[in-house]
Amino acid sequence: MRVLKTGALASNSIVDLRVFSSAEPIGEWGRDILARTPYRDARLYRGRVFEHMRFGFLFALQPTVVTRRAREAVGLFDPRYRIGADYSYLANLCRRFNANFLSLPMAIKHEYARDGTQLNEGHLSTGSTRFEFERDLLHQFEELFAGRRGEDPEIMALRRARQLVVGRAALGKGNRAEALRYFGEAKRGQGPSAAAALWWLVRITPTAAVAHRIQTGLQRTRVLGKRLLRGPTWGRVARMAWGRFRGALTLKTKP
Repeated sequence: MRVLKTGALASNSIVDLRVFSSAEPIGEWGRDILARTPYRDARLYRGRVFEHMRFGFLFALQPTVVTRRAREAVGLFDPRYRIGADYSYLANLCRRFNANFLSLPMAIKHEYARDGTQLNEGHLSTGSTRFEFERDLLHQFEELFAGRRGEDPEIMALRRARQLVVGRAALGKGNRAEALRYFGEAKRGQGPSAAAALWWLVRITPTAAVAHRIQTGLQRTRVLGKRLLRGPTWGRVARMAWGRFRGALTLKTKP
């Protein structure tokens, strides 16, 4: 189980005002509820935040309240996108109306059943449909932002970053052709880059599965190196290594 916040900005920092235009204490209408939570310092943020959604989701749709007027103005989800259509739906709401954001958790997401077993339901963004999810987000981003500001250096950089994510998702699914396509688009017009390195990796390895194993290993090595540089983490590193070894051993010894 984990807490699902209303968005990516659930801290009470002055940084939030780079996105929202105002911040105020929660009014009398919500103080009684707030008093029964640990989030006594939560605030209400307001503003037009559409342009900031070029960086991705700012809100989770599940706890979002949409007025009848806003729903009628925006309509329903775009049927062209089977997965992740809530991104463009929320963006279009924010383009037309002010967003009101409460900086406290608004929902609880259950990752496991009552007995601790894994749920049958998976994650659209990380499971077997991850490639389709990331590809749909890229296409929605292009329609929302790249069409109007296609030559903007920031938009171009964000688009390349999204293409890199889509390429990695395709590689994880074993889709070599799509991985090459998106890595190729992400590296276009650049010098040495992560996208260029991955494009060459996929080109020279015999299968997408081999390329994915190499890429995953290099990524874990990079993460481990960063942790070592931060300070004395040998105990944590040893526990991580033992956990991975034990997991691999369990898989190998299963009948």
